[in-house]
Amino acid sequence: MNPATQCIVLLACAVVCTSAILRCRCAATVKAVKPSLIADVEEYKPGPYCNKTEVVVKLKDNSTRCLDPKGKFTQAVLRTVRVQKERMAAEKNSTNVAALIPACLCKFRNCNATTNKIIPLV
Repeated sequence: MNPATQCIVLLACAVVCTSAILRCRCAATVKAVKPSLIADVEEYKPGPYCNKTEVVVKLKDNSTRCLDPKGKFTQAVLRTVRVQKERMAAEKNSTNVAALIPACLCKFRNCNATTNKIIPLV
């Protein structure tokens, strides 16, 4: 294969690869969706493939919608998601500690480890 053909093939491959990768997820956005239909929310920060913030919601019927990241509805949804994640993390941390304390106490007392109830000594 001559060098000119190699260059053309290489250039064609580069164009195909970059055109498939270098694009944003959202071509168009909507201002709001019905909140009860939202199953999941994903926020994509600007990166090398897209220079804008994108907010994609997955609906319960498995379809996706792109929300306007500057809209009031989108900001409220993102705030709600952050609060829920913080609460879940706090509950997880407090539940783990609470679950460990009775198990540790069972090692030193007569108790049933599964129910954490003290077994009276006979």
